[in-house]
Amino acid sequence: MRAIYFIGILIFLLLTVSSASALEEYILTEDDTNINRDALNNGFPPVLPEGILKIKITYDEINGIITYVDESPHDSNGGTRPYIGDPRIDEVGYNLSIDGAISDFKNGIPLTGTTWNKDTNSRMDGFGTFDRVYRLSDKKVRPDKVVVSLSASSLPLEIPVNSQYKSVALHLAFDEAYYANGSKIYEINETGVNVGFLGSTYLACGTEIPEFPSVVLPIAAIIGIVLISERRRKE
Repeated sequence: MRAIYFIGILIFLLLTVSSASALEEYILTEDDTNINRDALNNGFPPVLPEGILKIKITYDEINGIITYVDESPHDSNGGTRPYIGDPRIDEVGYNLSIDGAISDFKNGIPLTGTTWNKDTNSRMDGFGTFDRVYRLSDKKVRPDKVVVSLSASSLPLEIPVNSQYKSVALHLAFDEAYYANGSKIYEINETGVNVGFLGSTYLACGTEIPEFPSVVLPIAAIIGIVLISERRRKE
């Protein structure tokens, strides 16, 4: 009975793996920004409160698509969290020497007439050089989602890291930043020095969240070993 139970679990896991796509997910938060880093370097606590910035980047290796989404809070939510005002994604980068076609969106609606300029082997502030960086020409446009459709037919399972161990990056611009109580965050007033770059922050990441098959396959392998061992023990 135990063997049948394990076999059922093994079949379920293998079927699940076969239906899963190769999807790498990167979550970027304010810990990755140059704003808080510069504040700390100047002997001050972080400028941006916890939770004010959140970017999700996914890499779909099967379909050759990298998706950048700004999921930062953009309103006060009843005064319960800090938030930023009027954000835009105006630079995206990745460490692959493969060109891509850019699509951009605002509140889920495709933008029209926008232009993105490509740079190769370009630096993004504080996070090293990336093989491809795309920069938005019109700074009045406010995309919160950018999709890069890669042109290569064969792609790596993961985006390689650069010399500073970063795989993907973006530049997020915003006009204002607020604490939960609605007061603005602009500078560190103790010295009058503007540490901010507020209105301009880079984010980058190089640590992937394991894709589902990479988690399930070892489990399936362990179950298989248990089944074989138990069968040999009974024999």
